[in-house]
Amino acid sequence: MKIYLAGAIEKSPDGGRKVRQELKELLSPHFPDATFVDPCDFTINRQFRSMQEIIENVADWKSLIRDIIHNDIDTVLGCNAVITLLDKNIGHGTTIESVVAFYAGIPVIGYLIDDTKEEDLYPWLRASCSVITNNIFELIEALNRVKTETFI
Repeated sequence: MKIYLAGAIEKSPDGGRKVRQELKELLSPHFPDATFVDPCDFTINRQFRSMQEIIENVADWKSLIRDIIHNDIDTVLGCNAVITLLDKNIGHGTTIESVVAFYAGIPVIGYLIDDTKEEDLYPWLRASCSVITNNIFELIEALNRVKTETFI
């Protein structure tokens, strides 16, 4: 099973790395054959973070962002499930990844990782999630359902 880890990157203090690493460590024993796709590891996202302060040419910036969009969407569409990390730092990119997955029939599991409330989420993000939970055991249960049944 291939699982995409959507969530804040540019608005997150550490670029979203710590929470994704912790989640992979929690889930790996339960899903030893799973591949966790972490967008923090994408070369293009690292380029963006290093270049965003120095790019002055709008055309170069736009081209880089478009490359990121294509890369993210292609990667999401190649996964069996998306875990969307829901916190106060999420942005439009996270919403788009989740909506694209939902539209393609890929289950989206929302995982609340701070005091963010479900009712405070962007409506499209909230609607795109098959399940929203703040409980790791419910998250594991939802991922097990992805392996055995179809749900959206």
